Amino acid sequence: MSIDKNAISIEIPTVKDYSRILRLTAAGAADACGFDIDMIEDVKVIVSEVFGSILGTGGNGAVFSFLPNTGKLEINIRTYNGEPVLKGANEMTLPILQALAGSVETSDVGGLKLVIEK
Repeated sequence: MSIDKNAISIEIPTVKDYSRILRLTAAGAADACGFDIDMIEDVKVIVSEVFGSILGTGGNGAVFSFLPNTGKLEINIRTYNGEPVLKGANEMTLPILQALAGSVETSDVGGLKLVIEK
């Protein structure tokens, strides 16, 4: 996964208590896109669901990359151990992501790309 020079990236260990840091980062990126409060809350739910899935893999961390543009936020996620990001997901994670994000794509190497648009 290549990272755009305008992306906001956060490397985060799989420690449940750190989800708040991830949610705040995601909210800031969503705000930079001009999203309203409801969309910002949706983005926070999205990253919480994905982080919960990563916690379920037993891996040691992940990289979240947020690329804000006017009216559009792209989020790329990969785990440190190369496990698929959604490997530890429950049966509701994917439907939640599909309902809240305009696009949900998995990569051949287990990464995940989400695109949220106004």
